[in-house]
Amino acid sequence: MGAAPQQVNAMFLVDGLRRVYRYFWFLKPFRPPLSDEDERALRALGVLRRKHPFPILCIPADKLIDHIGIPYASAVHYHTRALAHPEIGDRLLTEHFARFRPGSLGEVLVGAGALREKLSGYPKWYFGGGMPWSVPERFRTVQNVPDSGDCAHFGPCTESFIASEWNRLRSAFESIAKHGYRPFGYTDGFIRGFIIRNNANYNFVVTAGKHRAASVCLTQKDVLVRLDWNEHLPVVSLEAAGRLPLVEAAIYSASIAQELIQYYSEIKV
Repeated sequence: MGAAPQQVNAMFLVDGLRRVYRYFWFLKPFRPPLSDEDERALRALGVLRRKHPFPILCIPADKLIDHIGIPYASAVHYHTRALAHPEIGDRLLTEHFARFRPGSLGEVLVGAGALREKLSGYPKWYFGGGMPWSVPERFRTVQNVPDSGDCAHFGPCTESFIASEWNRLRSAFESIAKHGYRPFGYTDGFIRGFIIRNNANYNFVVTAGKHRAASVCLTQKDVLVRLDWNEHLPVVSLEAAGRLPLVEAAIYSASIAQELIQYYSEIKV
């Protein structure tokens, strides 16, 4: 399962150079960061609304899923469920974090069926930066994540962390319910993430703005989102599974990457 250090280091160096370009792409107006292949995929899905200065998509709210593969529009999502029952929202979050304490990546992906056993040897933290489509420097970070708790998706979590999560969640919902979801009105107002697709089946994995994501699923049917490629590829396609960063680095096999893409892209509410 593990890659040789020189393989990961080489991938880290190459991707580091790519990231320098991504951060300063606005200095090269004739070479946008979205590849032609990714643009074609987004246009085929009918979701691309604006390409410059950064790609904006319009997608159904029920296509928003979190890192561990739960749709925000689902009644079982811990954030959405808490918002649907605000009088006991903090208690519902506490119960979720107390009950859901996975020990491996396979246990994190609760709906992945037979794939869960294949992922039982991968650390649970890989869901946030050690997936096949993660960029190498993010993978290097999650390799050294201490198991100290206080994760936004599962327990164990401290009481102060849960209280903070509930306050942020409630604040986001109250603002969106009163003023609407206004991504252009704030410096960092967009829900951000990446598309994962298998032909016409796709979902949008939220990497930033999870409290807003849960809120908009209760207030509207469609949502504007922004592609984010700081930690993951902006578009992950089944046909490109063999070329994904952590497949090329020998962290994952192409077959497991394909199964993961199929799983994430076909999740439904």
